[in-house]
Amino acid sequence: NDHVAYNIQTEGNQCPPDSHVLLFPLFDSSSHVRGVCEVIRSADSPLFNEQDLKFVEYFQAKCKMYARWLFQPILDDAFASNLIHACRIKQFVEIMREKLTQFFSCRGAEIWSYDQQSEIVSKFTDKSDEAVPVISTEAGIPGFSLRQQIPVSCSAAHVHSAYNSKADGNGDNSVLAIPVRDPDTQFIYAIVLRGKRIPHFFTDNDEKTLVKISPYIISSLKAAEIIEKNHKALKD
Repeated sequence: NDHVAYNIQTEGNQCPPDSHVLLFPLFDSSSHVRGVCEVIRSADSPLFNEQDLKFVEYFQAKCKMYARWLFQPILDDAFASNLIHACRIKQFVEIMREKLTQFFSCRGAEIWSYDQQSEIVSKFTDKSDEAVPVISTEAGIPGFSLRQQIPVSCSAAHVHSAYNSKADGNGDNSVLAIPVRDPDTQFIYAIVLRGKRIPHFFTDNDEKTLVKISPYIISSLKAAEIIEKNHKALKD
């Protein structure tokens, strides 16, 4: 109760006024605070000493070292439901890019498609009302993931044999591509994330999470395509 912020009404049950308390923050690899630990000792226990403080420093260093595994993004139902939008293509692409880059802490997020009948690879952008065809030889890693229907995860894009600077940009950025097959049409879609910030590569948890939410994204994309077609029909 010596601390100015102590409130007996909110903390009294867990932390009695006469107890000894030690609080310290936990940091990620970029020195951002990710949590706070509180250690409580009863009044008849010894006070915290120099040895305890040394252990705190050791514990903080270990948490910082393993932060890339400890502090992974958590997928909840609210986030998944927020991926479902009824809007036109340009707005949809912009919304998805913002949500995915924030959630996965990365520099870029893209949606690509592949028509298995015509073998045309296309990319959705916020500059066009429909997917923009990409020359097959310039489709890079997204094109490879779409045609082979396999996930791709690289710590640096340029190490992949399908890397193409026109499609993949900075070859030093990490990349994660997850293909999603549409059971109702001949199309295959791919969600592509680029440039993981912390850590500098996409983790297994990132891949599993993206696999889980990809169907929501593609379902919302198909709805956006229908809205776009209806809008054009009304204009005509």
